[in-house]
Amino acid sequence: MSTDPETRRSIAQRALDRSVMRGISLKDDEAFMALLEQWIAGEIPMRVMRERYFNAVAQKICDIADR
Repeated sequence: MSTDPETRRSIAQRALDRSVMRGISLKDDEAFMALLEQWIAGEIPMRVMRERYFNAVAQKICDIADR
C-alpha cells in the first residue's frame, strides 16, 4: 500500500481505537507500537510488520513456557 505517513497514522489510530473497544490495548505493547511506527514511516510493509509481531509474540510465549 503506497500511502503517505499521515494517512497511515490515521489508519493506525482507527485500528488502535477498535482494539480498545474490543478490550485489547495494543498501545501498551512496546513491540507492536515500535513496528507500527516503522509501518507508518513507510519503512516496512504491513506483511513484514505482521510477521515480525507474530514472531515477537511467539518468542514471549516460549519465554513464559521456559520459566
